[in-house]
Amino acid sequence: MVARRCPELKLVCVGGTEFDVEEVTAMERLGLTHRVMRRVAADSALSGLYAGAQALVFPSLYEGFGLPVLEAFASGCPALLADIPCFQESADDAALFFPGALSEALGRSLTDGSLRETLVRRVFSGGSPSPVPTARQNRRQLPPDAVMA
Repeated sequence: MVARRCPELKLVCVGGTEFDVEEVTAMERLGLTHRVMRRVAADSALSGLYAGAQALVFPSLYEGFGLPVLEAFASGCPALLADIPCFQESADDAALFFPGALSEALGRSLTDGSLRETLVRRVFSGGSPSPVPTARQNRRQLPPDAVMA
């Protein structure tokens, strides 16, 4: 659904291990292999990756705190998060939460410019933890429609 609505969108998966056979097979079946990439990045490069992304998508159901959410916020990157307590606490009303309909939340964040602006404004207006607003200075080159996951 999102792939059809946003044909130039790329998914950048940062960290973790190589894609396993099941993941590669799913990407091939969906015709997405050319739109999904995996990157390894040093901590010092993360702010630039966040600043270049359209959104952070964090579907984890088990997190102790959710530091990547705050890192994304510090870079002015909207966040789409699994609806779990630690994300609710760290993001408050400055993120979109998805209980299961990730593609709907992602589609909304990518196609509704005013929603994206509202989420970013909430981060910097004090509704959520106070990030450092200078991270865009470290922007790294990503495809213009990249989403970090």
